[in-house]
Amino acid sequence: MRRLLALAALLLALALPTAAQADERILRYISDVAVQPDASLLVTETIDVRAEGNQIRRGIFRDFPTRYREPNGRQVRVSFDLLGVTRDGRAEPHKLERISNGVRVRIGSPDVLLPPATYRYVIRYRTDRQIGRFKNYDELYWNATGNGWAFPIDEAVATLTLPKSVRFGQRSAYTGAQGSRDSHARIIADEHGKISWQTTGPLGSYEGLTVAAAFPKGVLPPPSDAQEARWWFADWAPVIAGAAALLLVLGYYFIAWKRAGRGPLAGTVVPLFSPPDHLSPAAMRYVSRMGSDDRTVAAALVDLGVRGKIRMEETEAGWFGKDKTRLRRQPGAEFTDLPSPEAGLAAELFIGGDEIMMEQKNYKRFQAARSTLNSRLKEAYEDVLFVRNWRWSLGGLAWSAALFGATAGVILIAEGDPVGSPILIVASGAFVIAWLLYRASLEGSGGLLLKIFAGAAAVVGIAAAAIMVPLALQTGRLLPLLLPLLSLPVVISAFWWMAAPTRDGRKVMDRIAGFKQYLSIAERQRLDRMHPPEADTPELFERYLPYAIALGVETRWAKRFQSVLEAASADPSRQQGFGWYSGSNSPWTNTSGFTRAIGASMAGAISSASASPGSKSGSGGGGFSGGGGGGGGGGGW
Repeated sequence: MRRLLALAALLLALALPTAAQADERILRYISDVAVQPDASLLVTETIDVRAEGNQIRRGIFRDFPTRYREPNGRQVRVSFDLLGVTRDGRAEPHKLERISNGVRVRIGSPDVLLPPATYRYVIRYRTDRQIGRFKNYDELYWNATGNGWAFPIDEAVATLTLPKSVRFGQRSAYTGAQGSRDSHARIIADEHGKISWQTTGPLGSYEGLTVAAAFPKGVLPPPSDAQEARWWFADWAPVIAGAAALLLVLGYYFIAWKRAGRGPLAGTVVPLFSPPDHLSPAAMRYVSRMGSDDRTVAAALVDLGVRGKIRMEETEAGWFGKDKTRLRRQPGAEFTDLPSPEAGLAAELFIGGDEIMMEQKNYKRFQAARSTLNSRLKEAYEDVLFVRNWRWSLGGLAWSAALFGATAGVILIAEGDPVGSPILIVASGAFVIAWLLYRASLEGSGGLLLKIFAGAAAVVGIAAAAIMVPLALQTGRLLPLLLPLLSLPVVISAFWWMAAPTRDGRKVMDRIAGFKQYLSIAERQRLDRMHPPEADTPELFERYLPYAIALGVETRWAKRFQSVLEAASADPSRQQGFGWYSGSNSPWTNTSGFTRAIGASMAGAISSASASPGSKSGSGGGGFSGGGGGGGGGGGW
């Protein structure tokens, strides 16, 4: 038993020194601040640390804030010029890094591990704009150690030295965590032009020593006009640049809209009783909305049915439900007599046979069919009845990128980054040259060659901007960069809303609006006042149904004909409905259900049938946590 106790005592004795040695801490922290005649500060920090290879393996780092928020909201930037770093009296490798609100001095070599020992680090730097200017006195209010050290500090000393031998006025010292008003420190020297404090107890992790001393006016000269201008630029220029960039982008798009995007104003809408300009239903929708969508395809398919080219058959599970609808080519039907867009659509759908199910496994054929329809509509009507104004939209995108880069450049210049000014000059010059060369290519000879050089200059400008933006993000000044990004929805959506009708297109759209007005009128009295040339009949309902679908008024069109179709259902020859349709929704007895089925429901079915497997769904719940497909993950090292 005695032997066991002796062994335990020996092991404990061996473990205790090890535990004590593993306690990494700052043994002594001395901050010597010499106020210079130009009001800058020359600071020497002497830091004695005990390293045990836990956190301190290669060295230490010192964070220094360079931005402060004044009570009025103004963000003030101070300078930080590192003059030297030593360890135990010899120069030590170090690296200056950006952090969110300042700079980090990382001391040590990544290739050298320090043995456990006590080390003395000395950091020398210069900073300005630290003097508080008040009506009757000046003051230095100085956080000597900082409150962000992960190690406890056994002892801290702070010394302030003025360039003139004058008596200090009011003075104070504060210790503890951020915001603490404790004062566990005492003055150890108080001379003319020099004052020192020393802590009276240890500081814990994330605790520090802050001192303040007032001195008479006249010791330091007031800031010159040039200094005030530089400080104002550093404080406000990035925000002003960001706001200006936002306004310039929005201004560009306002001018672009007035000159190109607005297009001719709508004229007087006169009701029309037949489709204008021999437009098919798909063409009418494409022109009226200056683009294609699922309804464009739906209107084209119904039109093919009305023309006697295809038949739509409901399977046993329901009309236009998932995998429930069959499109069948009518016997002997040819597509060569159709308008080119509809002919292309039909040819692609029935390229593999005389029927096709509207189901996702046939997505490639549906995608090819709608792509053919869209491309042929585009060929027939784009740049004829409307223009996309791509040049304006692309120009706006380039303009936005250039201004975003310029904002980043202003941030770098305000932060005193040496690369800010030259890169901004290169980027700005490249964009100007690109614009001038492009304009010259449009106005004179040698257009292709000049466009190539303009593109090369633009690439240089974009590359320069791409360099500036990450550097600006490292400064932590996010607000100036966020301001121009507020225009991003306008920049992206411009590729759609900048489309505008031509003069001829505006006239066609006015006539489409007149025909839509006729299709939308459900009230008998209003219709009688218009004096349409044809009476409401089942044939008229069927003939213009694809147009009503194309213009999104099929419900009103059906409501208008409900009584007409119910009366016609008494005719035995009409019991089977329309020849191109078979399903549970009878156009005679359930007109509204029928029109919904071949209108909105069909558009949704087309969207589903055109989507590739895995691009939608989530087992009925709408999806997401991380969406479909395999995801990535990881962490820690």
